[in-house]
Amino acid sequence: FSVNIPLSLYNRENIKSVQAKIKADEMNEKVVDIKQQFKITLQTLQNSINSSIIKYRLLQENIIPLKNEIQKNMELYNSLDKIKPQETIKSLNEIISYELRSLDELNEYYALVSKARYFTQGKFK
Repeated sequence: FSVNIPLSLYNRENIKSVQAKIKADEMNEKVVDIKQQFKITLQTLQNSINSSIIKYRLLQENIIPLKNEIQKNMELYNSLDKIKPQETIKSLNEIISYELRSLDELNEYYALVSKARYFTQGKFK
């Protein structure tokens, strides 16, 4: 006793198997692509975080203290009538501007850290 499988039925099953394998390969490639995009996004976020904290520290540790020292000297010269009051006010405005930039960088830092946390511990865990 033997079973004969019609050739057309065998070929259809073979085609379905090949199509399923192709579909599975496409899905695997998409997963690899999504993982790569995810890694790139996280690396970009990390670079931005690092840049933001460097800028913040530069402003807080170097530029603002230097501007404050300049301001003190200007106020001293102003008290000796060697500098115009407008120059002192202009210098104060610059200090305020640098303080605001510093706060903007700190805000950017926390926004980026929050975004990175969302990707690594939040929804995409």
